[in-house]
Amino acid sequence: MCKGCGICVRFCPAGVLEMSPGFTPRGYHPPEMKKGAACTGCRTCELMCPDLAIFVEEAPTEAKESKPAKKKGRVGK
Repeated sequence: MCKGCGICVRFCPAGVLEMSPGFTPRGYHPPEMKKGAACTGCRTCELMCPDLAIFVEEAPTEAKESKPAKKKGRVGK
């Protein structure tokens, strides 16, 4: 759905986006993350995109160590 307008690139406060040198099947240059850049997750790109063509997803995390759940109880009769 991206038409390569570049609004997301211009408004990214962290500066992690750039226009791709390659083309989409429709002939547009889509945005891509710069090599080694780390998105802050602010979602400004989502808010600024006129076509809702970009979205932020959380990166998958490694399985956390499972800890036994603490039981809450009530004392008294």
